[in-house]
Amino acid sequence: MLKWNSFVVAQNREYSRMTMLKKFIIALVASSLVACQGDSPIESWEHDDRGLYAADFGKSGELLLVATIDNSAQLWSTRHNEKLFKWSHKEKANSDILHASLSENGKIGVTADSGNIVVWDAKKGSAIGFWKMPGYITKISVTENGKYALVGYSNRTVQLIDLKNGRSVWQANHNGYIQTLSLSSDGQYAAIGDDDSYLTVWDINNSKKIFSKSLKSRPRYVKISNHNKYLLLSSSFEQIQILDLMTGEHVKYLTKYQGFWGKVGNAHYNILTAQFNRDDSMVLIGAPPRTMYLWNLNTGAIQQNWQAPKQGTWKPTASLIYAVAFSVDEKYAYCESSDGMGYKWKINQLDI
Repeated sequence: MLKWNSFVVAQNREYSRMTMLKKFIIALVASSLVACQGDSPIESWEHDDRGLYAADFGKSGELLLVATIDNSAQLWSTRHNEKLFKWSHKEKANSDILHASLSENGKIGVTADSGNIVVWDAKKGSAIGFWKMPGYITKISVTENGKYALVGYSNRTVQLIDLKNGRSVWQANHNGYIQTLSLSSDGQYAAIGDDDSYLTVWDINNSKKIFSKSLKSRPRYVKISNHNKYLLLSSSFEQIQILDLMTGEHVKYLTKYQGFWGKVGNAHYNILTAQFNRDDSMVLIGAPPRTMYLWNLNTGAIQQNWQAPKQGTWKPTASLIYAVAFSVDEKYAYCESSDGMGYKWKINQLDI
């Protein structure tokens, strides 16, 4: 009887080893499938070989505004790989342009240094406004039509600026330094994350605080979805999650692929940029190192990912993804990295 029990135990151990091996192979194949999707970009462009401080796409990815390390701003057509305009805050001199935001309709570009905002006509290339702000600018976000900009300051204040005259039409104070912010496309809602680990969402039209909640760690990135339904939240030591914009309640975590032990791991990437697709069913996310992810919000899982190629042996490997966008037909994804390179990738239509 003892021998038979020993045989059963041995068989069970062998079965467990085989099960673990099968799980490992399945996980390895799944990981390989993800890694291989979109391995090589369809197109790539060099916008500045010295690198960038900031970048932003128009809604369709066909226009790109970058703030370069040489302290100028450049507006590019990705369709024709053509530099349309080069802008500076100071005539015949470079200025420290640290922020760049492009309206989704592609008509207005906004650049900012530490204390000033310049508004540009993206069709004509001319400056149409130069406004001095009341504090050190930390973040900026522009409405779809380019009429307003949400500006965050180091003095814990956020303002909605009318870009025609530079005047503040709404203002709110927060608990800490403004770490991240997002303005809804229609300009009605503002999501603010401060370094006191608070997340606050405002209804600007009614000057009403929708909710404010304390987080376990500092919010690093927030993004309001196109239809004002969701809020994407990335914080220092918490999982990336989707919240209900109107209640602040958790909707779902964004997850990675199945690991060796058969468990689904949650994503902790430090998001630098994100863009929802047209119906808010998918979101593109830029995260270190040089990586862009496509998340399916119906499943909460990664559908596809891409890594920007390293540029040259001696260039840094830790470049960051500063901007992402879907093409109009949502068959392609665009990204711009901190090393001044832009890429276009094919989106596979199969869910994994």
